[in-house]
Amino acid sequence: MTGRTLAHLLAALLALTSAASIHAQTRDAARADGKDFATELLGEARDAATTNPDAARIPNFDPQATRNLQDLARDPDQIEARARSAATTSTPMRTIRDSMANRARFEPDEIEDVIARSLRINETPLDYTSGMAISGSQGSCVPLPPGSGSAGTYTATCNTGTWIDQSVGQCTVPLVAAVSQRPQYHYLCSPLGSFNLSGEPDCEEFSGALCQVTGHRDGPCLQWGWSGGRKWCTEPGDPLTELTCDEQVAGQTPYRIATATTVTTTPDESRT
Repeated sequence: MTGRTLAHLLAALLALTSAASIHAQTRDAARADGKDFATELLGEARDAATTNPDAARIPNFDPQATRNLQDLARDPDQIEARARSAATTSTPMRTIRDSMANRARFEPDEIEDVIARSLRINETPLDYTSGMAISGSQGSCVPLPPGSGSAGTYTATCNTGTWIDQSVGQCTVPLVAAVSQRPQYHYLCSPLGSFNLSGEPDCEEFSGALCQVTGHRDGPCLQWGWSGGRKWCTEPGDPLTELTCDEQVAGQTPYRIATATTVTTTPDESRT
């Protein structure tokens, strides 16, 4: 008790010192206030240090409120007796007892009779169930085991059992061939643009037509020579590009017109 009193005294002294500083007290005035306050508490501190401890002096302590707990600590057997006494008037305990008293009860033999059919089906389930064929063909039904209750009726849909056999399938699809002929137009053009001296049209003039490049050749010989009695070209002409077009190009003259034969095939799925 003495330690707690001294702590209060120190806290009070600090509070007074802070307050004195706030109000701009002089050091002597603050010292005098602290001495007066300590003198007032000196008597209480002396009594607390010299008086024997007493439960009645503890703040907010009620000895009568804890007397029942002290009795149970001295005699733990009273805990069960008091619990039984309180249970007779407890609403939650009455609800639990009523629920247990009204709960349905079954004899073990009755339970065995109810689940007997399930146990028999569980032993040999394939005897009462069958797989369903892909075609959904009707099969024969196996009646379920009889039950312990009164006779009744039920509806069952049964299908023949089957399994899936995976294999590589093959089928032959005939092809129908169609032969068609169409003209093809062959042109010569010069890829040199403005430097073209061959007399053939510029290849840019065929850019919008349905043509494809099918070859290359030298242009007309610009100068011939003789050697060993044989004539040969000493200065070949500008190179030319051979074009094959599916249609005639307006404003141009083909050097050859040929006939192209095309064979197309389509599957005849109606004969599979």
